[in-house]
Amino acid sequence: MYSGLKRVVNTILPQRLYLRLEPGLRYCLKWLYYGKRHHCPCCNTGLRKFVTNGHICPACGSGKRQRFQWLFLDREYDLFRTTKSVLDIAPMRHFQDYCIRHTQLNYQSADLESYLAMEKIDLTSTPYGNAEFDFVLCSHVLEHIPNDQQAIAEIYRILKPGGTTIIQVPLQEAPTYENPDIIKPEERLIHFGQNDHVRIYGLDIKERLIAAGFQIHIKKCSDIFSANEIDYYGLNKTEILFVGYKQNLYNAID
Repeated sequence: MYSGLKRVVNTILPQRLYLRLEPGLRYCLKWLYYGKRHHCPCCNTGLRKFVTNGHICPACGSGKRQRFQWLFLDREYDLFRTTKSVLDIAPMRHFQDYCIRHTQLNYQSADLESYLAMEKIDLTSTPYGNAEFDFVLCSHVLEHIPNDQQAIAEIYRILKPGGTTIIQVPLQEAPTYENPDIIKPEERLIHFGQNDHVRIYGLDIKERLIAAGFQIHIKKCSDIFSANEIDYYGLNKTEILFVGYKQNLYNAID
């Protein structure tokens, strides 16, 4: 029912109008799917089920990867109770609204195309100064960018010493596969899994992040959360976060 309703709404309504009406629609879905078997940490809603094969929260639209990132930021850094500066690349609506309305974070969002983003930027050449942010969140963005190494270098540049980036990308078991000669959307769909992707990463993305200067820690969902928590919060047990730290040189010298 959820998927069918969403298709109808997206077909009828222009995107900008849909974004205006979405909070009201989500509020209705919240009560339609209310229950106690599951819980979405992004909107603090009890649910009888997640929809679209257990992936989507009907109350806020968060997916498995967004819920994983939210819980990780909350548990690992207590982020939502700090005044840290955060740059969120390609923001999710509910995350952005929560950060602005319910936290003291110095929150900024940006994207090249998203209507939700507070600023329009090219991640390979951002308008921000050196060492401007404590956190840069970059979820499922780099696979869209031909010059991903320049984008990673920009993330490193705009992070403060001691700052952190959280990177998520679609992954395969094989090494990263890319081919700049594949430019047609239909060919990219076949080769990279989506018609606007320019590569599909393997775990060797870690080497690209290290090359930019980051210290990298790989955080796997199943290593952080129990099986019961994975089911309760609707997570993907194989999902991985690449957590990059920009070394504080002063502390390193000490």
